Formats: sequence, C-alpha cells, structure tokens
Amino acid sequence: MGMLLYFFDISGSVRIADKTGRHVRDSLDLRAQALMEAASVAARESRHGKEAEIVVTVRDLTGAVCLRVRMLSQVDVP
Repeated sequence: MGMLLYFFDISGSVRIADKTGRHVRDSLDLRAQALMEAASVAARESRHGKEAEIVVTVRDLTGAVCLRVRMLSQVDVP
C-alpha cells in the first residue's frame, strides 16, 4: 500500500494551515507525527514562558478530519 497525503493544521497561540501536507505510511505513523508536531510547537512556546494549548488537526486530501491532538504546555519553575 502506498503512502497517503495528510495535512497537519496547527492552532493555539498561532494558526498555521498546512498547504503542502506530508506522506504518511499508516495510522500509527499518522498519530506519531501529529504528536511530534504538537510537542515541537509546545517546546517553542515554552521558550517564551507561555502556557499554551496546542491543537494539531490532521486532514486527508478531501479535507475530512482524520485525527486531532490536543496538548497543554505548562512549565512551572520554582
């Protein structure tokens, strides 16, 4: 089976619509890539000391939502 094209839209403190997409092997890879994308955005936001809720919405070629990942980024430094 070939790799399918999916789009990873980001929302939270920023909104980024994925216009190019990326090819994904299967549903496990899709989930892993969405989680990595959310974690990457959370790491960038934490550099600015911001608490953020990051949402990665994954769409297929038809625009149908296949997966949504929500991640809360909060860093407490005593």
